[in-house]
Amino acid sequence: MQEQTIFIGNIHLMNSLGTSIVNGIYRIVINQILQSLGIYYRLELDHNRISVYTGTIISDWGREVRIRD
Repeated sequence: MQEQTIFIGNIHLMNSLGTSIVNGIYRIVINQILQSLGIYYRLELDHNRISVYTGTIISDWGREVRIRD
């Protein structure tokens, strides 16, 4: 067995806007980004700078459920 380096392709880095720049043009990938099944927690600030906690449950069947405090 011999060790060998294989080039598969380029992976573009995303910036803070969720886009990447290719040849000077902003690009965004939509159909290749999927959330996995599970529970996601998120902290947001509303317009009065009050913390709002949100939980999202994504199952393999049925609807996506969001819980907000």
